[in-house]
Amino acid sequence: MATRTVEERVTFLEDKVAENALGIEGLRRAVADLATRMDEGFAAVARRFEVVDQRFEAIDQRFEAIDRRFEAIDRRFEVMDQRFQAMDQRIDALHERLDRGFQRMFGAQIAILIAVLGALTTLLAAVLRG
Repeated sequence: MATRTVEERVTFLEDKVAENALGIEGLRRAVADLATRMDEGFAAVARRFEVVDQRFEAIDQRFEAIDRRFEAIDRRFEVMDQRFQAMDQRIDALHERLDRGFQRMFGAQIAILIAVLGALTTLLAAVLRG
């Protein structure tokens, strides 16, 4: 092995330091490029999330519109139910009136029948005595 002089050793070390400096500079650039790419990737992901969020907002708005439509339909059904209840009350009142009229008419017919039977009985009794 040949012994090197101090100057050769210093030159060798300076060359190694220069190589290491270049390597470190390359690493710095690579880390900076990686950071830039990661920032761009995160920005792209954020944009995608914004698009997805907008889609969900649009779907929520559609559901809210559908809910409003169903509420309007429910109100219409409530109004119709009220109308049907009013009609049921009118029909019940009419039914009660007709029932009372039928009872009166039936009572009158029974009274007339009894009166006619009484008259026929009297007439028959008079004819038989006769």
